[in-house]
Amino acid sequence: MAGAIAAFKEAFSSYKRNFKDYFVYSLVVSLAAGVMALSLAAFLLIIGVLSTGGIAATMMSGNGISLGLVGIGATVLILAVSVAAFAWLQGGLIGAYLDTINGILSGRKQSMGGLFAAIPRFASGIFVVSILSTIIACIPLAAFAVIGGVLKDQAVGISLIIVGMFFAMLIGALFIFAVPAVVMDRKGALAAVSGSFFKVTRNVGSVAVYLAVCIALALPNIIPLFSLLYMPVFYMPFTYAALLLLYKKAN
Repeated sequence: MAGAIAAFKEAFSSYKRNFKDYFVYSLVVSLAAGVMALSLAAFLLIIGVLSTGGIAATMMSGNGISLGLVGIGATVLILAVSVAAFAWLQGGLIGAYLDTINGILSGRKQSMGGLFAAIPRFASGIFVVSILSTIIACIPLAAFAVIGGVLKDQAVGISLIIVGMFFAMLIGALFIFAVPAVVMDRKGALAAVSGSFFKVTRNVGSVAVYLAVCIALALPNIIPLFSLLYMPVFYMPFTYAALLLLYKKAN
């Protein structure tokens, strides 16, 4: 618990001393993430419209269902690759951003070119971490959903899914240090995930306090226009800086 409080104090002190750097890099990363998300959405929309028309034309032409299925398969493959590429790039962007924050905390100067050049360095590791942690965290959700389906009681099934979601969030919290491990210690995905599990279980109180403070600080985001500035100006840099400091302090 004391570790989380100390981490937030140090993060706030660094934030005040280096406000300009935190603001500039957080704003740039937020804009880059937004552009990437919009680009993916536009691409998926275009592919969806084009593939729908092409498949419909193939089916109506009488050339056989097999051609239609090939078109559907190709479309699904393109969509899957696009989403995976987006997740890979987003992971790299998060890693580069955390590396920049770590540099600010350490008194190391960063450049805009260095920020974007670091994206490929962290992309694969964080991408694999996100897949592994998501799969592991979703195991209880899938188990409770299966049990609910077997019981064939809608009310019980919904209740079990809610319970499964709760356990999924608890398990997900065990991997909160996985991304910092990739960025700060250059660990591989498996080592980062397993290391995070053991670090969190040894520092449950501090992690619980950290998450509680982050949830409380996230409440202003319910104000739509205010959140557009609040996230990059304060919430992102402050909470991520505290996370990296907490990771350093965790034994």
